[in-house]
Formats: sequence, structure tokens, C-alpha cells
Amino acid sequence: MEAAPDRADPNSCYLNTIKFANGSHMDRYGQYVKAPEGGIKEVRGPVVVPNTARPLRRPTGEPNVSGDWAAEQVVMVDPRGTGGGLVPLGQLSEFKPGERRGGGGGGRRGAAPTGPRLYGGTELTAVGEQAAASFKREDNPRFRCETTSIVFDWTFDGPVNRITQNKDTILLQYGQMGLKRTIAMNLKEHPANIKPTRAGHSIGRWDGDVLVVTTFGDERTITSALEAGADGYLLKGASLEEMRRDIHSLRAGGSPLSPMVARQLLNRLQAKPADDKAVDADDGRLTRREHEILVMITKGFSYAETSQICGIAAATVHSHLKSIYRKLEVHSKTEAVYEARRRSLI
Repeated sequence: MEAAPDRADPNSCYLNTIKFANGSHMDRYGQYVKAPEGGIKEVRGPVVVPNTARPLRRPTGEPNVSGDWAAEQVVMVDPRGTGGGLVPLGQLSEFKPGERRGGGGGGRRGAAPTGPRLYGGTELTAVGEQAAASFKREDNPRFRCETTSIVFDWTFDGPVNRITQNKDTILLQYGQMGLKRTIAMNLKEHPANIKPTRAGHSIGRWDGDVLVVTTFGDERTITSALEAGADGYLLKGASLEEMRRDIHSLRAGGSPLSPMVARQLLNRLQAKPADDKAVDADDGRLTRREHEILVMITKGFSYAETSQICGIAAATVHSHLKSIYRKLEVHSKTEAVYEARRRSLI
């Protein structure tokens, strides 16, 4: 195995290439398919082009949710994952292997930061340091090819990749650890003999109302959902009591919106110039809100602290950070801070 050391954690590294005894190899960002003559072969660019011509409803009248839902993957131009910025798979053919994308960062950019160890922007206490030091590989479910938890991985790196819709069930396939979640559409109660699993057991039914519950709080996603017919839009993070209240409101003819979503819509209607004004960021442009969040993350504030100070949901902070990573062509907070300083954005 070939790997590059993590610049901040001396106990971690990033896998570059695996070489096998028969001479074949697999790269960190390589795309592989079965070869006609057997084995595998590496391809550049999208392996499968998603079908975007999906009818909004099935012939029987239910909303049609079947299909591939994963966002387009971003990879490094060099499949080994060394240097250069991230590019969408659909643009990979525009670059030669090993070519650096203009304005991209990548690679090691200095030694590990000095000062106290931080976790999520929060300084670890002595007890926290002790717990981290005693943490064993066996304590992490991922080393058993299991998700950490269904709630955590929903907001981490395990979004729904594919939905298969049948008459009595809806199968959700996630992009991590082979996790599958089946929603039973023909049951009214959970079976008494159900066995606990990390995916849980779900019962669903079709109603005439459509309520979106998501972590994405950006204006484009909100507007697209409402224009497609959603009757309400909620950001994850609300309490069960708030969720219950909003569902009752929806059933009574209301249109529940998270406060941040309502603010987004008001800003759009009022067309406030301050919200549309952007800060130059080489190939991308950071909005004022993204710049504000980037500054707070640079100062060491956690997601929760940032959401409280900015008056937005923690899920919205996470959504803004994903946009910042994409625009700065990075994939971690540390890289984002370095790249922002390099471009004199902060």
C-alpha cells in the first residue's frame, strides 16, 4: 500500500494506491468496472450516466421516487489522490492524468498546527485527550464494515444513493457500508418479533401532502423543492415535538417552514442586495453568509456555536460548508482555512 501522511494527525494517512501480487493496482480516486476479459479495468469519467427523465408520478398515482439520487462524485485529477483540486466526474475528461486544476490546492501545505488539540472546533480537555488516547480500532463500527449510526451517517458521508420503489415496499440504498433501509408501505404496525438493526424498521404511507425534511438549506434546493410541489420544508435538527406539530399543521392545510427557510424565501422576495453580493474566490464566489461562516470556523468555533451566533440551524452551517469546500476545491476544514488565507479571503 502507498499512502500520504495526514498533515495534522501523525497517526493518520490517506491511501493512494493498493498494488496486488499479480501486478494490478487500484487507486484512491480510480473508477473501476468489470472488464470483458475478466477482472477489472479503470475508466476515467462517469461510470453510469444517471437517468434524469423520471416521471413525477407512477402510473398508479403515487409520487415516483425511484432512481439514482447520489450527487455527482468529485475526484482528484490524479487518481492516486496526490495534489490538485477536486473536479466533478463529468469534467474529468477535460484534464490529463496528474494535471493540476488551476487555482486548486492539494498536497501537504505545512506542518501540523500548533496549540491545543481541537475536535469540531472545540479544545479537548484532559479527559478528552485520555479518551482519545485509549480509543481502539475495535471501538469504531466502521472497522466492522458497519455504519456508526443511522442518524450520524445521514449527515456525514452516507446519503441515499438509490431508491427502488415497489408496490408494498420502498428500498433506500445508502452510499456507505452496503446500508439498506426498507420502508413497508403495507403495514400499520411494527411486527412484534422484529430484530434490531442499524437501519431500523420503517412504516410509511402516501398522503396527499408533501413535506421535505432535509439537511440542505441553500436557496436553490429550497426553491426547487417548492416549485416541484412540496407543501412544507423543514431542516433536520428540530425536536420530535416540533416535528409532530409541523406534521399536524401540514395535515390541517398549513405549509410548515423552518425559520431559516422562511428567511431564505423572504430574502428572495425582497431581493436584498447584501445577500446576493459575493466575495471573489478565484474560480468560485463565496456568498456573504459563506464568508461569515468561513471566518467563524477559522476562529475555531464549532458548528453548534456558529449556528447559534449566526441564528441558523446547524444543518444549514453544514450545508454552507459543503458549498465552501466545493468552491475552494478542498475537502476538509483545515484545507478550507489554508486555501482561504492563500487567496486572501480571510
